[in-house]
Amino acid sequence: MHKNIKNLMKSLKQLYLTDIIDEIAFKTKFLKRKTKITPELFLSLCVFGGEDLCISSLVQLKSRIENMKDIRISPQALDQRFNKTAVDFLRTVFYEMLKIQNKVLIDKESLLKNHFKAIKVVDSTSVVLPESFKNTYKGCGGSGSAYQLPL
Repeated sequence: MHKNIKNLMKSLKQLYLTDIIDEIAFKTKFLKRKTKITPELFLSLCVFGGEDLCISSLVQLKSRIENMKDIRISPQALDQRFNKTAVDFLRTVFYEMLKIQNKVLIDKESLLKNHFKAIKVVDSTSVVLPESFKNTYKGCGGSGSAYQLPL
C-alpha cells in the first residue's frame, strides 16, 4: 500500500484509541469512575450496534453489550447511561473525528488529488408538483406540467 495512504489511515484511526476515547469521556463527564459500561463499549454500541439502535429495547441493547464483552448488566444500568453527558460525549467524539478528517483532507490534498481524478455526483431526485403549481413552476414533468420526462 502507498506510504501516504497508510499515513492517512493511521491519522483517522488515532481517534479510536481507548486512551483518546477515555480522555473525551472524562472531559465531558461521561466517565466519572470505573464502570462495566466503558466509554469505548458505549461508543461501540451507539456507532456500530446496528441501525435499529433507536427502536431496540433496553433488553436487546443490554444483550448486545453482553455479547460484545463478557459482562452482565441490567437494562436499568444501561438506561442510566443514556443521558445529557452521553450526548456531550458522543457529540465531542464526532466533532474530534471531523477535525481529524478535515486536517487529513487539508494536509493530504495533493495526495487525494493524485489518487482521485474526479468526483461525480449522481442525483435522481424528482419532485412532482400538483396541477395547481403548473403556472408558477413550469418545467420538467409531473402532473403540473405538459412536458413529460422520457423513461
